Amino acid sequence: MASFGSTRIASEYCQVRVGGDAAALKGIMKLALEADVAARSAGKPSVLDTVFIAEHTDGFEAFAADLRQTAWDDILATSGLPREQLERVAWIYMQSKAVIACYGMGSRSIGLAPTMCSSWRIYYFWRGNIGRPGAGICPVRGHSNVQGDRTVGIDEKPKPEFLDRLGRAFGLRSTPRRRSQRRPRRRAMLDDRVKVFIGMGGNFVAAVPDKPMVEGAMRKLRLTVGVTTKLNRGHLVHGREALILPCLARSEIDFQKSGPQSVTVEDSMSMGTRRAGCSRRAASTSNRRLPSSAAWRGYSDGQDGRLAVVQDDYDLIRDKIEEVFPDLFKEFNAKVSADRRLSPGQRRFGTGLANLTVRLGFSCFAGSTKIRPAHIQKCCA
Repeated sequence: MASFGSTRIASEYCQVRVGGDAAALKGIMKLALEADVAARSAGKPSVLDTVFIAEHTDGFEAFAADLRQTAWDDILATSGLPREQLERVAWIYMQSKAVIACYGMGSRSIGLAPTMCSSWRIYYFWRGNIGRPGAGICPVRGHSNVQGDRTVGIDEKPKPEFLDRLGRAFGLRSTPRRRSQRRPRRRAMLDDRVKVFIGMGGNFVAAVPDKPMVEGAMRKLRLTVGVTTKLNRGHLVHGREALILPCLARSEIDFQKSGPQSVTVEDSMSMGTRRAGCSRRAASTSNRRLPSSAAWRGYSDGQDGRLAVVQDDYDLIRDKIEEVFPDLFKEFNAKVSADRRLSPGQRRFGTGLANLTVRLGFSCFAGSTKIRPAHIQKCCA
């Protein structure tokens, strides 16, 4: 900015059509497959990591057959990229010793998000970029620990089986209801259908694009509650009654009755680790309390008949997470205490082999020019 010029930060900029990401990746892998066949025919080393594919994957032949039968016209029309650019990107991919790719929240906010995320995984399997130093998948999720929230079931559309396990663990009875996404939530505030707003961290007012309208709607609410580690300007825009509830940052030392505590964080690499603070508390906080019930008594000393303290030992909270997700969080406390890599980093997969599924290989994109308008409308709604 100071030099009134620009700095080149990328050798290629691919303006992919909305919803065309997976088709672009399919084109790159199709080129890599063609290059591999040509290299083998000429007696040259394989372009693909054939050892990794043979030892750690299943379904390669079916996936390769799907690539061969996919027409270039469909790939180019859906991705929105010229073949010449895909060839340049594929050459960079094939020449790289290790590949690490980042994909953002937009890739998971479209109707074909499962296919898109799976496409990245297969993209890595193709040349063995899993469990290799300097390589891997790096989803950029925005706010801290967003992925961890989803992993433990925090979702606007919770699945019935999750609610059943949660109910059994805590003695609760939950009725599934569709929760509003950010845009419908703003509309409900503007229409006076929302009376209370509770924010867990962040700055909702500053994060939305239609800030003036949201500020006006926020001031009409009966109650606004902010749970936060530090103040921000969003706390100045509040309802008729407002509460600001301070909480510890994970960088602060948290010492409870059972000793020093640590929280669990799932980072962008899906690694769950303990995090203990190293800074002194900014201020003292009062005991956090919840109404007493059979489920919560295990978290307290049992001396208060009406209220139960829930902050004495965070290991007990992780035990409850394991109870709700027995397969995913088996031996949770022991695992987060150990210094270990994720199984894929050790080239171990839950099914024994990584599946190169044709359905997840975007065979649905063949001829997808017919569905693109409806798909774009759904994405932009």
